[in-house]
Amino acid sequence: MLEKFSFGSLRLNRTGPWTLSAMANAVFPHRETLRTLLIGSLPECSMAGFDLSEFTALEELSLSYWATGCEAGTEAQLLAPRLRKFIWSFHAEEEQSESYFDFQKPQETWLRTFVHTAVHRGVPLCEIHITFDPSDYGKPGEARPSEWPWDCMERIGGEMRAVDMSLSYDKPSISRQAFYELSAPL
Repeated sequence: MLEKFSFGSLRLNRTGPWTLSAMANAVFPHRETLRTLLIGSLPECSMAGFDLSEFTALEELSLSYWATGCEAGTEAQLLAPRLRKFIWSFHAEEEQSESYFDFQKPQETWLRTFVHTAVHRGVPLCEIHITFDPSDYGKPGEARPSEWPWDCMERIGGEMRAVDMSLSYDKPSISRQAFYELSAPL
């Protein structure tokens, strides 16, 4: 009887069979007992074949953004019937660093749809945490995202509070003012 499954990062191991689909197949026999599932970044970013809707005991899910991406229509695949906590990690591993471009409108939209779908399905999701700590500041005057990433997160957090959910995220690594100063043309 497996209750917790944790699998770290394999981004550089491109020869293995490790995809989210392979992970789901590996733990599927434990779908009625698995309470916690933690998966880091994988060589392939795809939600194809990864559906947790039959994982009746799953309460906590932690996934790397580098494994899930944010393709529209995939949000419901993560909604196990008893899911209470979701952690979405943007920590870049091995070959790249987190960037301010990594959490913008597409990620905000995906997360909003995830929350709305959870509410619509009656999933008891009450907490989401975003692990996001970009270290790629770029150079002054270089192209920047149009928006400070934490403003996107705060909008979703406000919507979540309205439906008795909470959103937490890592403390911003740069102030809003400093972010926009870096974005200013030289």
